[in-house]
Amino acid sequence: MPYCSKCGVEVDNNVRKCPLCDFSIPIIEIEENEYIDRFPLPQNIYPKKVKRRKRKAFIIISVIFLSVIGLILFQNITASGKLAWAKYSIVSVIAAWIYLYFFFGFIPNFRISLIGVSTNTIILLFFIDVFNGKLEWIVSIGFPCVFMGALEIIIIAYLIERTKKKGLNIVTYILLSIALYCIGIEAFISLYTKEYVKLYWSIIVTIALTPLSILFIYLHYGLPEKYKIKLKRKFHI
Repeated sequence: MPYCSKCGVEVDNNVRKCPLCDFSIPIIEIEENEYIDRFPLPQNIYPKKVKRRKRKAFIIISVIFLSVIGLILFQNITASGKLAWAKYSIVSVIAAWIYLYFFFGFIPNFRISLIGVSTNTIILLFFIDVFNGKLEWIVSIGFPCVFMGALEIIIIAYLIERTKKKGLNIVTYILLSIALYCIGIEAFISLYTKEYVKLYWSIIVTIALTPLSILFIYLHYGLPEKYKIKLKRKFHI
């Protein structure tokens, strides 16, 4: 509240003359001070720290891989005088470096990462096949197996995304996809080597995984909720 500058009496804000001495009270405009927050807004810096650590780790791994390639070249050329077995090792090291780039999560998009990993696998198999002297099994075995694996991963990701109540049913999806993938691999290998499909070890894998899949489905949908809670506490899930 303002005061009279002559007699010091406290007056109301809307009074223009002092009620005691009749002295004029000047109009003083009150400036509204902006609110200053003493505490900064909370920021989660943990993801940034993780990214920085991943980059540092990836740089260290890249230097190690580069050193390995140099050692492989030196040993191969020193021993045989020409590039021989080192071709396989160098291509494998480069492919492993590319795999690590995707697995470190530098590309957050799942579909792009899957395409990159699949393409890297096909290129790796292509060079390994070419180094043998001619293209033999990349078209009949390599490409179909990679395509089938990528397709199964896309289907599993779609099922996981669409599943409302996630739990042990996800394990069932994975086990069944492994069984189907094994059947597909053996079928392509059998067609390439024998020109007809004859399944053996993939059937064994399927027989072993199918009961486990049924068990996990039962545990997910048929087990009472209290037992599910106990299992989650027991296995920390």
